[in-house]
Amino acid sequence: YTVNREYEEKIQELTQLTDDMDNLMACTDIGTVFLDKGLNIRKFTPAAARQFSLMNQDVGRPIAHLNRNIEFENFQNELEAVRDHGETRQFEVRNINHRWYLMGLHPYLSDQHETSGVVVTFVDISETRHAWELITQRNEDLQAFAYSISHDFNQPIRILTEFSKILVDECDNLKADSEDIKKLISGIENSRTILQEMLKGTLTFSRVMTQTETFAEHSLMNCLQVAQSELKALLSETKSQIICESLP
Repeated sequence: YTVNREYEEKIQELTQLTDDMDNLMACTDIGTVFLDKGLNIRKFTPAAARQFSLMNQDVGRPIAHLNRNIEFENFQNELEAVRDHGETRQFEVRNINHRWYLMGLHPYLSDQHETSGVVVTFVDISETRHAWELITQRNEDLQAFAYSISHDFNQPIRILTEFSKILVDECDNLKADSEDIKKLISGIENSRTILQEMLKGTLTFSRVMTQTETFAEHSLMNCLQVAQSELKALLSETKSQIICESLP
């Protein structure tokens, strides 16, 4: 009597566990297909029917015999690789309805931690993919705008440069020694230089994502010396100094 009662309890527990698993698989929106070691279908969720033409009578059939709704040529080879090597693999794939999915190929592990099949999962990432494409397009538009602006402003900068040269030449011809005039010309030159550097930075930014940059080694000490040279007048005026130890 006690043994039969224990068996009944075990059967009830297994039945409850099976019901829980069936309900979980029916409710989840993640397409999942369980394959045995021969890559035959053991079980699948209703959501997996979006990627394969699956019906209940397909249980036991090789997955290679089913029509796939995903665009992925090496599907069978990747399944075999996961089964043979026990390594999880992930791919972004698109189905015939132009929706994107993150396809995961996972080894099915037995209680002895041996690979006895493959679990295939599909997570819909269409919205994420669309958002990424939108951000990429916005970045490309921003880069194009920055490139256009930098070139459009180069012409007035060139004109400003020519006018500055004319002013300097006229002052030299008239032998004008007015400090006010010299300060005005110097201010124009400084403003032109700053604007030109800003536009160069804008142009560089526009090229960051569109061109492959070539990297090279630079001496930080040389960079510091260049900065000190450019700031020499300001350092002298403010009685400041730059103190730095040895740099690579």
